[in-house]
Amino acid sequence: MKKRVLVVEDEKDIRDILNYILTTSGYEVNTANNAFNFFKEIELSKPDLILLDVMLPDGNGLELCKAVKNSPQTAHIPVIIISAQISVSEVFEESDADDFIPKPFDIENVVWRVEKHLTHQTDSAGS
Repeated sequence: MKKRVLVVEDEKDIRDILNYILTTSGYEVNTANNAFNFFKEIELSKPDLILLDVMLPDGNGLELCKAVKNSPQTAHIPVIIISAQISVSEVFEESDADDFIPKPFDIENVVWRVEKHLTHQTDSAGS
């Protein structure tokens, strides 16, 4: 069964690139372009990992990440923050994110980080 990744990004071109990269890497990808759709997609798609932009038109990705990590239903889902507007230290001080990818991002780095977290998640579930 394919692992499911939820990409939350308001910029259509970036969202489409991430969708393409991850789909061709063998993942099932769902997307959301804002905070409202983010919460709907979590319910509908039950993602195994979330790639989450910080700057959304109707919300802050760091706050959304905290909400995911503070909920017993979703706390187990790895969240990778992606942003050009924030530093690594801010990400880890202001959210409970599992990882951070700065924009502009390297395609191979995105795939590697997603694989790393999903492999770790699978290993942990098997222990």
